[in-house]
Amino acid sequence: MHAVWLALGTTGLIAGPVELIQTSDARGRAAGQPPVQRVRFDLDTWLRLHRTARPGKVGSDDDGHVWDPARVKSAALREALSTLAEWAPLRVPVLLVGERGTGKTTLANFLRSMSPFQKAQGTNWPTVVCGQFRVNPELARSELFGHVEGAFTGATKVRPGLLEQADGDTVFFDEIADIDRDTQRLLMAAIEGRGFQRLGDVKVRHSNFRLVCATNRSLAELRDDVLDLDFMDRIAVFVLSVPPLRQCREDLPDAWRLVLSRATRSAGISPDGWERFAEHVTLRDAIASHPLPGNFRDLQRAAYHLLASLKAGRSEGRIVDGAIAALGPRESPRRAVPAASELAELLPLKNLRAQLDEYERSWHEAALTKASGNKSEAARLLGVPRKTFESRLRSVGRIDDPEG
Repeated sequence: MHAVWLALGTTGLIAGPVELIQTSDARGRAAGQPPVQRVRFDLDTWLRLHRTARPGKVGSDDDGHVWDPARVKSAALREALSTLAEWAPLRVPVLLVGERGTGKTTLANFLRSMSPFQKAQGTNWPTVVCGQFRVNPELARSELFGHVEGAFTGATKVRPGLLEQADGDTVFFDEIADIDRDTQRLLMAAIEGRGFQRLGDVKVRHSNFRLVCATNRSLAELRDDVLDLDFMDRIAVFVLSVPPLRQCREDLPDAWRLVLSRATRSAGISPDGWERFAEHVTLRDAIASHPLPGNFRDLQRAAYHLLASLKAGRSEGRIVDGAIAALGPRESPRRAVPAASELAELLPLKNLRAQLDEYERSWHEAALTKASGNKSEAARLLGVPRKTFESRLRSVGRIDDPEG
């Protein structure tokens, strides 16, 4: 039994933190061994590597551990993990596409832990939060490729880039849609093995890394107006659609328990009795039936509201009601399509096509107004590619459209 506990503890099947100890027998104590001593019995399993590794930087509350792969039950998430395991041994780029808050960073961490593309030393691994580069493309190139002394104002010493540090490892680009076009072209050469240069340097350097990217944009958006098509082809050799929480209902109890536990650490408070709300039937039923458009972020918001109410001494009913309300509305208060009874009052129509065009034109006008005239942003708001957006503008006869 002793050997079983050693194996369970060191392989990661028992969630940490775990410290293994053993007692010394009479012979050991006579030889000078302490009565109780720590045991080191390291077996490098993928689960242990997954639980000890963390991306160096993250752009959200997902630190690489919002899912526990050993406890996954839903078919959608199990299929995603199984597919990633199949691709793990290949040093080809992987693109993770999914809604905000679905745990894309965790799946990137899982992919790395299953692959040979990881360095043994250290628990943090190279990660780029691309959103920080939106207004400063030069910062992107300095961070990724490095620079030499004097390459730009403030470059007072040589600095190796992230790609050099990622040699032999996996590198994760979070929010890849925020990388500018010029940097995309430079990255293409590095991805293909043609090398890269530090800013201000002429020497071509090489790095053998595995690239994983993530985005909450659709593939149509990426191809239409966000990413260079050649760059897109190179980073999306394999594309995995990360399932939203509403497709993983069987995993919601574990997800809620994990989120609530972590919220106590993040908020810096641990009010008495918070543990019972991890299993509260009313709360769990409400979570199970909610669409959760923000996925883990909805659960995190509910957890913080619960802790604040509990700390303030609210009654159990008010605590639960407040947490459920914090999940957000179950459905949008706006109706995208009028009810049939409402439409019946408008019949008969002279021209159905003209009526539909007018309705569509109103949506396009609303999107352009909200986007301050930016067609790319307006197309994103409507969930269509820009080319489709412009085509429909002409089709429905928008009067002030320069191409109409």
